[in-house]
Amino acid sequence: PETMWGGTVDLIGGIVRAPGRALMTEDAVLKSVNYRMELRALAYREAAQEGLTGTAFWNRVRGILDDPPPAVKDAADSFKLANTLNRDFAEMGGVGAVGQTGADAANRVPLLRLLTPFVRTPTNSLHFATERVPILSMLSDTIRADLKAGGAQRAQALAKITGGMGISAVAVPYAAAPVNPDAPTPYMTLITGQGPKDPRMQAELRALKWQPYSIWNPLSGEYVSYRRFEPLGTILGIAATYTEIGGQLPEQGATEIASWTHSDVGSS
Repeated sequence: PETMWGGTVDLIGGIVRAPGRALMTEDAVLKSVNYRMELRALAYREAAQEGLTGTAFWNRVRGILDDPPPAVKDAADSFKLANTLNRDFAEMGGVGAVGQTGADAANRVPLLRLLTPFVRTPTNSLHFATERVPILSMLSDTIRADLKAGGAQRAQALAKITGGMGISAVAVPYAAAPVNPDAPTPYMTLITGQGPKDPRMQAELRALKWQPYSIWNPLSGEYVSYRRFEPLGTILGIAATYTEIGGQLPEQGATEIASWTHSDVGSS
């Protein structure tokens, strides 16, 4: 810059761009980690499937790592994009179709084009969660396709389902446990979901420091939101909301829903 004002503008520009550059750097690092991690897993699996042992096995693994076959490289690329929430809309079934519609709408309106980068990541996050949430996972196009494909894809799909069920199984007891067991208040639980839809009831709960989609912090005596803790936050939110709804259903109805979930997963 030739002037003080030019230098000031450059300095301000650098400060404004810093968060974006930091996010890009973080994204690149995480993609690299996930790519190498999956590449090693695929190399090990390939060598094992070929029936190799001992020195031949490890030589084969190193050979794949040094010069990955196109199919292995593509699989590792797909894994890194999925785990960093960067998959294309077309790869996410029905959830991706909804995201694509939102992105197309943003692209048609010049002022909304700035929102386009913020459509892909939330869509990926939602898709990641729906593949792991009980009941919703069985409705996922991609999960059903992976289950039908068999082999490693089926094993990974089952791992997603059972992993999500495990997270939900841990969350549900906390979503049902009152903050104050001696004087329980409806919806005032250790993990909260959506809560009541009645504005008056919500206002009464907020007066007691309740807030939706949060975890109770006994040290501060306040709720801490988990909304931005994605994609795990979506799984927790659905599990907690299901618990709130289940608590209002007759015992038979809640049991039937849980039974349907387990039987559908088991039949897969």
